[in-house]
Amino acid sequence: MAAESLARSGIGRLTLVDFDQISLSNLNRHPFASRSTVGRAKLDVARERLGEIAPACRVDCKALFLDGETVPELLAAGPYDALLDAIDSLGPKVELLAQAAAIPSMHTISCVGAARRSDPGAFRVRPLFETRGCPFAQLIRKRLRRRGVLDLERVFLEAFQRFLHIGVCHQPQAKPVPGIIHHLKMLGAEAFFI
Repeated sequence: MAAESLARSGIGRLTLVDFDQISLSNLNRHPFASRSTVGRAKLDVARERLGEIAPACRVDCKALFLDGETVPELLAAGPYDALLDAIDSLGPKVELLAQAAAIPSMHTISCVGAARRSDPGAFRVRPLFETRGCPFAQLIRKRLRRRGVLDLERVFLEAFQRFLHIGVCHQPQAKPVPGIIHHLKMLGAEAFFI
């Protein structure tokens, strides 16, 4: 959703990073997911959609799982004006944020605490070390401190609201997938314009 919003706003170049394929569990939260795209690489589908929306936008795709080896490779391929992190796995998110923190000119926005939330008015934009009420952000701060990152003057989106039971099942007998109200994903892109 953020990539689509940025392309629609006239951004001339985007670098997208993902290693995954679209699955049924993405249907409730991924803007490029539909039954016809299940099984396809997320990057291929995103590039096609963004090309239809904003043909002048250059979309570079990197099929990477972010870790200690691939994050330096990604950051070295820059320079980038900004980094929008929407990773939902703790290890890759911490790795990316820790290494991006060493680049003073990197404008970073990271999203935390959106799963099972429904009220866009409950979101706050603030530095990571000032976030409260988000267990995921707390784990990120703890791991960053272990790596010597004691302050991160980057912007983080954080939800202040109790969890709702939002889950979606796309297959019989399947465990519900933690959901997010689709319009909340727009906040990640909109934060760039604040």
